[in-house]
Amino acid sequence: MSNKLQSLSPIYTEFYRSLNCKSGNGHEAADIAQASVERFLMLPEEQEVRSPAGLLRQIARNMKIDMARHRQRLPMESLESRADADFLPGLSHDFDPERIFLGQERVALLSQAVDSMPARCREAFILSRIDGLAHHEVATGMGISPSMVEKHVALGLKICRQFLDQ
Repeated sequence: MSNKLQSLSPIYTEFYRSLNCKSGNGHEAADIAQASVERFLMLPEEQEVRSPAGLLRQIARNMKIDMARHRQRLPMESLESRADADFLPGLSHDFDPERIFLGQERVALLSQAVDSMPARCREAFILSRIDGLAHHEVATGMGISPSMVEKHVALGLKICRQFLDQ
């Protein structure tokens, strides 16, 4: 078992219990706890963590903030229940097979692009562009400066453009 995982073993139960009490939603607490541990374990082995419990709580706190922001941006009604389905082109029930194929092809290219990125670049890119974390949050989690996060994300975007231009 890795040192990081060993450092979490004695504190995980209390961490989960605390999340469950605060949220009142067992499923949400379990999701946040699992995602927090995953992010914690993604930290480089050489990064010293003085307080695993504190870092885990901070990661969970950031995730809750991100989830709240995400909920605020989502419409309260289902997309299918909207009378004006034109507000999001491509989500109507009239699917064009060619459009679906091109979209799948684009997703496959982007997946290849992300896979081809250097490890630290890929990690910063995913945390920033896919998980939606702010650069300072990514920097804190990865133990690097926000400007380094910007450089990693810029390189990641460049790699994605190159794959899409092929």
